[in-house]
Amino acid sequence: MTVISTIRHIARHRGESTLQIRIVNARLEQQVEELTGQLIRLAGEAELLDMQMDEAAIDYSCALDDLRIVREENARLAAAVTAWEARYANDHPVSVPAPRDLRELDERPTGPIAVVELRHRFQHAGRVVHVTGRPFAA
Repeated sequence: MTVISTIRHIARHRGESTLQIRIVNARLEQQVEELTGQLIRLAGEAELLDMQMDEAAIDYSCALDDLRIVREENARLAAAVTAWEARYANDHPVSVPAPRDLRELDERPTGPIAVVELRHRFQHAGRVVHVTGRPFAA
């Protein structure tokens, strides 16, 4: 059976003409070509994305290695600073007096407080100038 005889047989079976079947077939072939083009384009995009993903994974791995190295260096430097602080504290001791019992001072009675006017304080300083009602020594 040839292709034409197959199409005629299908057309008679469906009740369609050969021309209608050929039009449907051409439309289906066009859709197959469009879908094949989309598939090729998407395959190219997928390959590009795979390459980008591999590059990102390599960058991430390198960043993790750098982070590990920096953390080790940070721990080493922190230990060195702690050792230096301990040596410095041993070499330069600070003597702190023992705390006093402050209750003794708080319980003593206070004497009378002498309040002297401001003008009397400036008597021995010389001439007193009043500016806006406030005395200042000249």
